[in-house]
Amino acid sequence: MSGIPLLSRIQNGLIYVGHFLREVYVLLLVVGAGIVFAFRRDKLFLASVFVVLVCYQVWAGGDSFTYWRLLSPAVPIMLVLGAYETLIASELVSNTDIFRRYFLRNRVILRRYVPEVLACLLVLTIILFTNTRFLQNIALLEVPFEADLNEKVNTALAIEQVTTPDATVGVFGAGAIPYYSGRPAVDFLGKADHRIARVTPDLSENLPEFEGMVYRPGHNKYDLEYSIKELRPTYVEGLEWGEQDIVGWAEAEYVKVYYEGVTLYLREASGDVRWGDIEASPEAVGS
Repeated sequence: MSGIPLLSRIQNGLIYVGHFLREVYVLLLVVGAGIVFAFRRDKLFLASVFVVLVCYQVWAGGDSFTYWRLLSPAVPIMLVLGAYETLIASELVSNTDIFRRYFLRNRVILRRYVPEVLACLLVLTIILFTNTRFLQNIALLEVPFEADLNEKVNTALAIEQVTTPDATVGVFGAGAIPYYSGRPAVDFLGKADHRIARVTPDLSENLPEFEGMVYRPGHNKYDLEYSIKELRPTYVEGLEWGEQDIVGWAEAEYVKVYYEGVTLYLREASGDVRWGDIEASPEAVGS
């Protein structure tokens, strides 16, 4: 967050959180009504966990992805509260004279199960409404978000095979490749690099997920001149980001090679690469 103006950060966070709240507002209305009309301190405490996470997300300036990874841990708590409030409400409704007169004449369902059945149906409705945007993913009718990034595991395993333990990997996504390859990482976006984390953020980058967001958190601090030209990692995941492009420079420094169907960009003539294990002749980066 350093270097980003407070007002820009709050604006970014409010826009991001606003989209999230529009997806879960039915659940929030149920929980809010339960707290207002049947106040209990323990319910307020549980709901406060959700409020704190939402406030943190605003303070942090939102997030880079629209899958609510930082907000979702509090949603199960709200679902528990929502289920509880729904059960209490269904019990109250099922005990009214009107409900008994018109809905309990059919003895197929025992009376004592009516509140529970109603509560389950209402909770399922809330869950479906909260997950409307993700139903295709849940039903496996659509490829899950960023499932294609699982291919990075193949890249990491290839790096492990064709490089020595002293090799380094330069990455934008500082997760799978360093972990599965076992090689030290150069983090181009600075989450594990003190110098990059403190550079001036690029607020002009047009990458936000939602219209109106000023910038894309976690993806707007970079210095490829330092991360690649100065640190010279053995492997690089890419050579351009935002306003920076060093492909021209890399044509004389890095080569594109293939190993077990995986494309790798490796530093030319590096002693940390097992060149004899690579199945095809190296190509220039720009080719």
